Amino acid sequence: MNLKYMGVLALAVLAVAMVAGCTSTGTVTRTISPGTVAPGGTVTVTLSVDVNNERFYIIEEIPPAGWEVVDSGIFIVDPQGHLKWVQLQNAADTTYTFSMKAPSVAGSYEFTGIYQMDGMDNSVRIAGPSAVTVS
Repeated sequence: MNLKYMGVLALAVLAVAMVAGCTSTGTVTRTISPGTVAPGGTVTVTLSVDVNNERFYIIEEIPPAGWEVVDSGIFIVDPQGHLKWVQLQNAADTTYTFSMKAPSVAGSYEFTGIYQMDGMDNSVRIAGPSAVTVS
């Protein structure tokens, strides 16, 4: 292969890599503190949003059954107890925090949630820890 074609091939590979890098989407990651709580105790849930040129996103966090919202922070709580937030413009890296009261029944409980950012075809599960132990 001559140098001319190697140079064109190298530029093509570089261009594909740059386009692929531009199509990655942001993420939402959950942390829960503490990971173990006494019955009726409170945990703090933090959702860290990392955007990658997205302009808007939507988040829906679903607490385990029996948990009570103590402080929803900026989130709106729907009739089913789901916490929701929509960022319609000017999306930026940010952190959201809310507090939940554990039920009086000991056990292992799972938080679940989804998010979707512009440019994504489908919603994605929120990453990070999801389990809390009540004991």
